[in-house]
Amino acid sequence: GEEADEDDNLASGPLPDPEICGTTEWSEWSECSVSCGIGLKMRTRRFNNKMGRKKCPTVSLIEKDKCMGPPCVAGTEEVIDSSCK
Repeated sequence: GEEADEDDNLASGPLPDPEICGTTEWSEWSECSVSCGIGLKMRTRRFNNKMGRKKCPTVSLIEKDKCMGPPCVAGTEEVIDSSCK
């Protein structure tokens, strides 16, 4: 029947090709983006094959994460609401 045909299409869909989509190991996490308070750190990796960028859009090459610097000391950042001190 027609339903079986549709299932076949899904099964043979384009799987990420490890030859093309293979990546390097993740880099070390970067330094925190702020010297105090909450910032971001990130790490990256690259495709081993130049074609990866075009062929493997679902493979992420950047990971971001929150990081905490030491608490900001008064004077190093603007305090907008005086009750936040």
